[in-house]
Formats: sequence, C-alpha cells, structure tokens
Amino acid sequence: MTRTPWVRAPWAILLLTAALVMPKLWLFAPLIGDLPPSQRITELLFQLLPVPFAAVGALIAARRPGHRIGWLLLAGTLAIASAQLTWGYVFYSLSSGTPLPGAAIVGWVGNWIPWPALAAFALLLLLFPDGQLPSPRWRPVAWAMVALCAVIMAFLALYPGLISTPDLENPFPPRVAAPGLGQGPERDRDRGCGVGDRGRHRD
Repeated sequence: MTRTPWVRAPWAILLLTAALVMPKLWLFAPLIGDLPPSQRITELLFQLLPVPFAAVGALIAARRPGHRIGWLLLAGTLAIASAQLTWGYVFYSLSSGTPLPGAAIVGWVGNWIPWPALAAFALLLLLFPDGQLPSPRWRPVAWAMVALCAVIMAFLALYPGLISTPDLENPFPPRVAAPGLGQGPERDRDRGCGVGDRGRHRD
C-alpha cells in the first residue's frame, strides 16, 4: 500500500508532460505551417519528443521507484515541455497580432525553467545505467553540475532580457543603485542641494 503513490506519480507526471505538449503544438502551428513540407514532420517529431522520453521514465519509475534514471527522465522531460510551452506562448503572442495576457511573465519563466532539464540529463549520463555513480569520487562532480545549473537559473531569472524574444524585457528586473546616490530627479535634486549648501557655506 505504501508504494501506491510512488507507482501513480510517474504516470501523473507523464500525463502532465503530454498535457503541456498539446497546447504547445497549437501555439507553434503557424510556425510549423510555414516550413517546407520536408521539414514539417521533423519539427513535429521534435515538438513531440518529450512524450516518449517521459513514457520511458514513467515505466522505469513505476516498476522500480528507487531507480534514479526513471525520475531523472521524468524531471528532464517535464522541464523541457514546460520551457517549450512558454516559448510557444510568447511566440504566438508576438506573431499572431493578438497579444496574450502575461506574455512577459511567461517568457521570464522560459528563461530559467529549461535548466533543471540540463541538470537532470547531465546526472543521467553519470548515473546510467544502474542509477548509481561509478564511484564515490564522482559525487562532487554530480553536486557541481547541480550547483552550476542552479547558478545559471538564478542568473537568467535576473537577466534583464528574455532568451525567447528580444522584444520583451524581464518583468522582475533587479533594482541596484549605488550607495548614497539617487536616480533621476532625486539625484538631480540631491546635487542641487549640495551646490546650494556649498554656496551658503561660502557666504
């Protein structure tokens, strides 16, 4: 009985991944339709790629819940499907002539959400095929990969532009000001006060 949630969770993640792929195909339909016929099938298969990988991950994780390979496949494909959906949302919003709500926020999510997939697939290479590291000496390498992806995620979450399009800016840009200096009118007012003070001192 205690294994039931672990058996159901992989299939739930697979269904979620497939659910993310379906609207993505609709959003990318104008782009795919403009491609030459010989490239349409290739692009369509590429957009569907997360589903078979997630299915393999679900089979492994459902049959062997303790096996890391299945869960890494599920995590990686879910992140990729999420990222592609955000990019498709932004693409459709900018190209259809009908702006969709929250396109900048969705594009911002698309900045950092692919990187868990990179971490998952990098760990997949280290842990393949039995879900174990080749030796304990590889543990720092695994943690370094995860840390690097976390740093890149944080950097891209704060990056002023969006990687999906140069037409939108980060809706949550960091606000950093030099200590003791205002910005815009406040800075000019401070400078004016300083000049006036110096003039009074000279008098």
